[in-house]
Amino acid sequence: MKSNGLKPDKYTFISILNGLSHVGCYEKATSLYYSMKSDYKITPEIEHQNCIVDAYGRSGKLDEAEKFIMVELKSPDIITWKTLLGACRTHKDVNRAERIFDKALQIND
Repeated sequence: MKSNGLKPDKYTFISILNGLSHVGCYEKATSLYYSMKSDYKITPEIEHQNCIVDAYGRSGKLDEAEKFIMVELKSPDIITWKTLLGACRTHKDVNRAERIFDKALQIND
């Protein structure tokens, strides 16, 4: 993008991160996420962070997804937890799903 003189906005990043997530490129997605602020002066928001949780989850990297949430998200929202919960279902991680379900319930309190 930079080499072509394009100036992406936060919506461009959501689209790209979402696409990378859906094709299983969690490494490229996380690299792009971490370059948003330094290279493009765009502060990641919850939508960007949820894309990374989804990228990790789709790739079966549930530990990494959970660590990312704990480190990067100040206030995970219901979409964050539902995204990780869906990955738990896909990858049959029942113990983690029970823990995540409890966290999701706390959002609605």
